[in-house]
Amino acid sequence: MPNGFPEGKFRIINRDTGHCLASFYGGQSYGSQDAYDRLTGEKGSITYSHTNDRVFGLRSEPQGEDIELWYSDGSNDPWGKPKKRLFNIIEDIRTSWVLQVDEGQRYRLEGITEPAVGVRMFGAGRDGVNKWQEEDGFIYVHGNWGQVLTLAYKAGSHEAVAVMTSRGAPNQQWVFKSF
Repeated sequence: MPNGFPEGKFRIINRDTGHCLASFYGGQSYGSQDAYDRLTGEKGSITYSHTNDRVFGLRSEPQGEDIELWYSDGSNDPWGKPKKRLFNIIEDIRTSWVLQVDEGQRYRLEGITEPAVGVRMFGAGRDGVNKWQEEDGFIYVHGNWGQVLTLAYKAGSHEAVAVMTSRGAPNQQWVFKSF
């Protein structure tokens, strides 16, 4: 079991609520930019489209789709250190996508007094990718046992979010359904 996670593909489901982690399609961005042909002097514009990053989210219950499937990479990097990345199985033309803490995303939550930090999808080839660990159903960034992945509700709404909070809040344990 790499980093405490099951071998192979699995769904991550909150033990108390049944919510399932997922990686949703982020859409496309379209635009145009001015262009100039230096040989002919002709001016114009070039249109483009860009595939946006995948979007981390929750489903109220698993629906049997690939966007809900994850795997843990327990292999070593070229220097012999474990990668410990948590991948969603969906890839696009640019990269594979991993779960990442997003310090720029803060939430006020029902029943949790401390500000919570969000999580997001992150391109696996970028610097600073989080290393994840699982122990007794708690999911945390390797080396930070005190902050765990938590299912909570935004203050003033019933919208469920998965965030990093201190241990001790409700909805912090997860189960894994292997495939």
